[in-house]
Amino acid sequence: MINSMIIEFENIYKRSTSSDFSFLDEFGIPYSELTTLLLIFDYCTYDKVNSVNYFIHTYNQIESEKVIQLKSHLLKFIDFYITNINNPIISDFIELASRTYLNNYKNKFTDKYKLPFLPKNNVVNSIYLDLVTGFEFNNFFNQLDENTDYYLVDKSIFSCKCLELKAKDSNLKNVFIINKDVLDLETSDFKKPIGLIRAKNIFKYVPLFLLKLPFLKNVLSTNGHFIFQERSKDNIIFNRNTNYYRIKDLFQDGWECIEKRGDASNPLELDTLTFTKKAKNHTG
Repeated sequence: MINSMIIEFENIYKRSTSSDFSFLDEFGIPYSELTTLLLIFDYCTYDKVNSVNYFIHTYNQIESEKVIQLKSHLLKFIDFYITNINNPIISDFIELASRTYLNNYKNKFTDKYKLPFLPKNNVVNSIYLDLVTGFEFNNFFNQLDENTDYYLVDKSIFSCKCLELKAKDSNLKNVFIINKDVLDLETSDFKKPIGLIRAKNIFKYVPLFLLKLPFLKNVLSTNGHFIFQERSKDNIIFNRNTNYYRIKDLFQDGWECIEKRGDASNPLELDTLTFTKKAKNHTG
């Protein structure tokens, strides 16, 4: 049975486009899965075609005339989302989509694999700054330190709304969402010194990240940590032919580094490079 939230979600779309979600019926795809498409759109770095192809692949659909029509409908849905994402008239659409996704979300790996621990911020009265946070940070909400303020940065309105609703549901008063591109961050975005900066998947989602690195290194407090993390199974950080030396070369002049490899057999584990800012690194 389609619940009232999905009905209203569809009605907003119908009022704006004169189309409904019935194009999913022939394929047995629940209407709620359109919210999954919005998250896939984030993960595919806002590429509409790749997002739709990934979504179709999930349902093991063989290319046919009907599937081509389905793709057309899905692209239209994404276009509606992109065009209206900042339209206050349909602000309920984003909230309904986010709430629907949260209500249906279950991490398929956590039953079998252990979730890694978040790095800890040891600088007193300072901010934990998480860059390109993404929806999956919701999985870490039960690990948060109540004495630390967490600033979560993501340019996706959908992911930020999911984080905001989950934090509210969890009664977390120390989680602050910054809906911005990392490259647009300013000192005025932070109400306290920054004690830890965590960058996960940063080079994938922010190709020009190096342009912002001097600013971030400079605003990090002395003895603070700048942490890079990537999934262990992908071997991105410790691959000597790609990112390892590239990242290490960014932190010279006394920055201390600790390397930690995760268990590559666990799809949730993270490889970690932690750089500590020493007193003489006043300018990063």
